[in-house]
Amino acid sequence: MEKNIWEYVKNSKGEVIEKVADYIGVESFAKVIESLYRECLENFDDADDLDEYIADLYGKNIQSMAWDFTLEANIEMKKYLHLPDQHMNGNFADLSMDYPKHVTGVWWASDYDGDDYYDLYPQMVARLDAAEDSEQANEDREYLEEWYFEAFGTYNIKYNFSNELEEIHSMMEEAYEEA
Repeated sequence: MEKNIWEYVKNSKGEVIEKVADYIGVESFAKVIESLYRECLENFDDADDLDEYIADLYGKNIQSMAWDFTLEANIEMKKYLHLPDQHMNGNFADLSMDYPKHVTGVWWASDYDGDDYYDLYPQMVARLDAAEDSEQANEDREYLEEWYFEAFGTYNIKYNFSNELEEIHSMMEEAYEEA
């Protein structure tokens, strides 16, 4: 696998039609997601049984569930970066505004000494689209990972994971009662 390419989308003939680059620092992101899943799993008295049930039922473990979530988040980040507008309804996060502020330290282009303020965001997207392996691209990935967790909050992510695990736990209890 090429460095910084995490997925290959193929057509029915098996030909690669799209390469999905690393936009969010996939390895680091997956570790955080796995730790959030594990925190949620620890809330169950029978966490080991639940972990085993997930493996039996879905052929997955917490780590693979974290990777599935991470790869989906990476694809969604790619889509988000290419939207004509990065404003999210109901959320103050707007990456096209947040990224230049992160790089320059100022909110407004008029407060910035350079003339490339509005070029910073498209340049970042181009680096990541190209799966660039540079110090700046790696810093961009780190920033996007951090930005993602700030924009969506680990509390909200854990809430969703807890609900998912609770549903699986209920299925497990029903299966044990029927057995």
